[in-house]
Amino acid sequence: EDIGKACAYQLLESISQAGCASIVAAPTMLTLMAMGSEDVGRLVLGRDVLGTEEIVQLARDLRVFGMSGWGLRDGSNAGDVVVSIVGRGVGNVGRKIA
Repeated sequence: EDIGKACAYQLLESISQAGCASIVAAPTMLTLMAMGSEDVGRLVLGRDVLGTEEIVQLARDLRVFGMSGWGLRDGSNAGDVVVSIVGRGVGNVGRKIA
């Protein structure tokens, strides 16, 4: 019963942060968007998720490694931010071309 309550509280906390990605999934999603195909990817994140130290450091690290900067604009809801990233087209360099 205590485990169920703890899980419910964690779920409610994650929902209250808004956006489409949790604080755990956001760094992976943003990194894959930056390395993906050469088009614009957009992700809606809550302000609480985007403002974490981990996400800010990720943006700085990706910038140092030559990835493009991020575009930020307000989302449709009050606590949302739309992050736009242009991918760099990093692919599998070990793959043979026929």
